[in-house]
Amino acid sequence: MITANSPRAHRRLLVILVALLPACSGPSASAPDAVLIADQIGVTLELKNLPEEISLHDQQPWHEGLKLHHVNAQGQLAPAVTGSYHVEGNRVEFRPAFPLLPGQEYICHFKPAAIGNLAGLLAAQDALFRTEKQPSQQVSPQVIAIYPSGDLLPANHLKFYVEFSAPMQQGEIFDFFSLLDKTTGRSVPRPFRHTELWSPDERRLTLWFHPGRQKTGVNLNVDLGAILQEGHDYELQINPQWMSRAGVPLTDTVGKSFRAGPPDHLQPNPETWQLKIPSAGSRTPLECDAGEPLDWALAQRVLEIHGPHPENTPLGGEIQLLANERHWQFTPDRPWQPGHYQLAIQGSLEDLAGNSVARPFEVDLNHPQDGPEQRVHYLDFSLPRHQETTTPKNTAPKNRHE
Repeated sequence: MITANSPRAHRRLLVILVALLPACSGPSASAPDAVLIADQIGVTLELKNLPEEISLHDQQPWHEGLKLHHVNAQGQLAPAVTGSYHVEGNRVEFRPAFPLLPGQEYICHFKPAAIGNLAGLLAAQDALFRTEKQPSQQVSPQVIAIYPSGDLLPANHLKFYVEFSAPMQQGEIFDFFSLLDKTTGRSVPRPFRHTELWSPDERRLTLWFHPGRQKTGVNLNVDLGAILQEGHDYELQINPQWMSRAGVPLTDTVGKSFRAGPPDHLQPNPETWQLKIPSAGSRTPLECDAGEPLDWALAQRVLEIHGPHPENTPLGGEIQLLANERHWQFTPDRPWQPGHYQLAIQGSLEDLAGNSVARPFEVDLNHPQDGPEQRVHYLDFSLPRHQETTTPKNTAPKNRHE
C-alpha cells in the first residue's frame, strides 16, 4: 500500500510505503514488516517485528540494499545517489551528499536480499516520489545563538554550542566552519575536532576545538601550536552556503567575535560560589554566582535543587544562565516552601576550558587524581518560615561531598 500526503497541506511530498510481507506464512501474530519513507531530505527505513537474533549495523552493505536514483524525463535511472548511511536499532537512514534537484522524480529501491540476515524475511520494494518545485521559497534557517555568549574566552577554550532554527544537513560540515585570527588577518589551520555531536532534535551542534591542540605538551599542541593566542582577537565564521535538511541555505554569513584571555587551568570550586536566597512563599528565583562562566549545556543538566528536606528530591522548575553563563538561576514551578534545601552539583560540571569540578582538564596521566568523576557536591541553604526579603549569601556556603 502506497500513500502520499498532499503537497498543499505539507511543505514536502512524503511517500510512505508499508506492508513488506514475509516470504512465508506462519503462526506468528507479528510478521516482519517495514515502513519506507522517502522525500527530498533522504530515505528512512524502519523495520519492525524482526526476530531477536537479527541485528542491523552500519557495516552491512546498505549501499546495495537501499538505493536512491534520479529518474529523468524518459524514465531512465541515473546512477545511485551518493550519501551516508546511519543505523540505529532497527532504523536505517540515508542522507544524500548533495541536495536533491527540485521538481524531479526519484525512486528508492529496498533490496533485503543484499543484507544477508534479512534475505527471505522481506520482499523487495520501491518508492517513487517527486521533490518540491521551488524549495527556495522555504524559510532560510537561522543561527539562533552561539554559546558561550561572552566575548572574552580563555586561551585554552574548548567548545561552542551552536543553536539553529531548523535541522541542518550533516556529514562533512567542517568545510562550513573557519576560525579567523583578526589580529594577524590569517585563518587558523585545522582548529576543529572533526566529530559531529548533535542534540536529538538536530538543532544544536557541539563544536569542539581540537583538544589535542588545546592541551599543553601533547603532540598536536607541540607540532601545530595552540589554537588561540592570548591577547589576539578572533572570529568564528559559519559559511552561508550550509543548508538545512530541507535544502535551504543560511544565506547570511554568521560570525562570533571574541578575544582570547589568559588560559584557565583551575577547577570550578563550589565552595566559593555565592547564593542569593529567595523568600518562602514566593517564586522568586534562586541565584547562584559561580564566579566564572560555566559550560552552557552542562550547567542546565547537572545542577539541581533538592528539597525541602526530608524529601530530598529534585524540584521542578526553569533554569536560566545569565551574565555570560556566570550566573545560574532557578525559578521553581511552585512557590518555595520553608525548610532546608541543597544545590546539588555533579562533578562533571565544567568551565569553558574543560576543567570540571572533579578534576582539571590538564590531567597528568602519570599522576592521575583519585576520586570518581560523578561525585556530587552540595551547597546547603534554608528558607525560614517568616522570611520577608531576599537575603544574599555573603559568605561562602558550606560544602560537603557524597
